[in-house]
Amino acid sequence: MEEKNYNPEHNSPLWGISTSHLADKQDFASLLAYEPSVIEFYNYPDIDPIVKFCDRHNIIPALHVPTPYNGRTPLTRFCPTASGTAQEIEAAIEMTRTTISCAADIGALHVVVHFPTPFPPYYPITDSEIAHFFENVCDHANSLNVNLLIENLTPNPHFYTPDHYLRLWNDYNLHACLDVGHAHLLEPTFSVQDYIENWQNAVKSVHLYNMTKERYSSYGHEPIEVNQSEADGWINMKKTLDSIITKCNPRAIILEYNPMDAKGIKKSAKSWKDFKHREFL
Repeated sequence: MEEKNYNPEHNSPLWGISTSHLADKQDFASLLAYEPSVIEFYNYPDIDPIVKFCDRHNIIPALHVPTPYNGRTPLTRFCPTASGTAQEIEAAIEMTRTTISCAADIGALHVVVHFPTPFPPYYPITDSEIAHFFENVCDHANSLNVNLLIENLTPNPHFYTPDHYLRLWNDYNLHACLDVGHAHLLEPTFSVQDYIENWQNAVKSVHLYNMTKERYSSYGHEPIEVNQSEADGWINMKKTLDSIITKCNPRAIILEYNPMDAKGIKKSAKSWKDFKHREFL
């Protein structure tokens, strides 16, 4: 698998945070509590404030499709295959190409895009559907030297396994954004470790948060804390991170937490730092 401009010899990942964490989507400054090297921006219409903030604080931007985005917020349909109408499929291609162009303009670390879709109805995905989406977006990314990463999802019963995605890495010279929570939802059929073992150096970024299968529908992406026990259904975060860094050597690890206000973010950032110092670093 051909590399673009990732350095395979990096000693440790870039640690980052997603703007998913912001209840006030313009309060970028609250994310500085995590001391991030990278911030992943999602669903913003105006790029200039992003560029100015990152330049001011020496932060590398990363983008999640769709960014920029001026449509209905939050985005409720992103359908790159036949789960959507012909118009929705073309809109997914256009949103992805627009984000790729933006990433090239601002020097973003990568672009993350969901595939196939979290939205029903779910149908088997044909080779021609896969080709129609990825040939359009990959040609554009390659022409601009932008790193396009595909994030694993779980709802579609026809496309979710490590092998399903492995085909994309091989056929389209793509790389992965491993979402550990999405993988954990599939246990015991598949585990996070199965994705790590199967994908290894295809993983260039990670979406990280904790969750249990029982709590996920109500609480979503929960902050990582030192007292989350595997026996209670939480992801074993120390084991998972050790395995990811050793076997995948990702360029970035991005915390992707639920929205919080500034006070909650400050508390959550302290919990993350406590975890890193006590359990991991």
